[in-house]
Amino acid sequence: MMDFEHPMIKEFRGAFGRSVLVQGCQVHLFRNWRKNFGEVGNLITWACNQQSFSQFSRALHGLCYVPVGEIWTYYFDMIDVQLEKVLTELDNNQNLDYDEKDACKESLRAHLDYLERNYIGRRVRTGTSKARFEPEIWNQIQNCLEGRPLSTNRNEGFHSR
Repeated sequence: MMDFEHPMIKEFRGAFGRSVLVQGCQVHLFRNWRKNFGEVGNLITWACNQQSFSQFSRALHGLCYVPVGEIWTYYFDMIDVQLEKVLTELDNNQNLDYDEKDACKESLRAHLDYLERNYIGRRVRTGTSKARFEPEIWNQIQNCLEGRPLSTNRNEGFHSR
């Protein structure tokens, strides 16, 4: 188990082969996602108080516990159904003007683009393109079922003594 550092994962696989299971730390995964929230701007300000976005965000985190072969189906179904609820709630928000709503929508698109490019994969005519960190790395279902650690926190705590 390691952080989401692509060069480190590449070197590790080069040294030990692809037969060794490489897992990403769940804490670092969610930290990366939250960091991107901050980078996309207006979304985080609006989203903090919106129930539909909160549910959508938790559903995204829940993808870690979906079997790897079903992640794309769950993700794209969630985009098709739950994203509509988020956008409707945003459009109905009387506290935001049109420019703020457009900025929020752009931020949301940018965040979903980030997730698809780096963790999920994108829809293409032949199925789904490959993500930078394929789901086998960040998926935690087997670790959860087998009682293995979901993060590197124990190791980092040991090294910080």
